Amino acid sequence: MNRKPLHLKKDRDRLAAHLPDPDQWIRGSLREAYLNCGRAQCRCHGAKRYRHGPYWYLSWTDSKGRTKSSLISPADLGRIRKGLNAYGKLWESICKISEINVALIKSQGSR
Repeated sequence: MNRKPLHLKKDRDRLAAHLPDPDQWIRGSLREAYLNCGRAQCRCHGAKRYRHGPYWYLSWTDSKGRTKSSLISPADLGRIRKGLNAYGKLWESICKISEINVALIKSQGSR
């Protein structure tokens, strides 16, 4: 980044002002699954194309580093996807802000 400190600060402020709403942040990933049921005579046991689903699972890592997973209802799927996208935008903005902060430190040199 070869920009003037004033421009860098404006870029950083613009990014910070447009961070997604915290109510939407969801960190994790979605997984689609097709499963066999417990009925022995069900056709889902004979061929993969007859498995039941799709079922959606949200996976995330908690604050203690443990991976968690939860079944998501179809009604919540859109909201979960929106939250995952919001978190992705948040992370992208944080990375850009960090780059700007490093560039600002470098532009100041040692004083």
